[in-house]
Amino acid sequence: MSREVRLGDDFKLEIKKLSKKRKHIATDLKKLVKKFDNNALPGKTLKGASSLSFKSVPMSDKSSNKGPRGGFRVTYKYTCEYVLLLRIVPRKEEDYIAPWRLRKLAEQYACECDRTA
Repeated sequence: MSREVRLGDDFKLEIKKLSKKRKHIATDLKKLVKKFDNNALPGKTLKGASSLSFKSVPMSDKSSNKGPRGGFRVTYKYTCEYVLLLRIVPRKEEDYIAPWRLRKLAEQYACECDRTA
C-alpha cells in the first residue's frame, strides 16, 4: 500500500505559475508522484529537520531539457499515511531552507492536514 500524495496550497500556486512557462510540468510532476509508490521516500532529509519529517527531492524539467540536477527541488513532509508536497523551487534559485522556516511550515501544515483528514 502506498502513501497518499497531497499538494499544499503554496505548492499548488507555484505549479500554476510555473505551468505558464513550462508546458511539461504536469508530466514531470506525475513522474515524481510515481516515485512515492510502495512507500518509498526519495530524496534527502533536510538539515535541521530530521525530527520534522521533511525531505527534499530533485525533479526534472522536461520543458527546458534539464534533468533532475538542473530542474526543480521539491520539499515535502511525510507521515505514515500521506506525503504532502510543500514547495517547488527551480534549483538555481534556492536550494537551502532555514530550519526555523521548516518548523513554521510544519506547524502550518499540521493544522491543515488535520482539517483535510
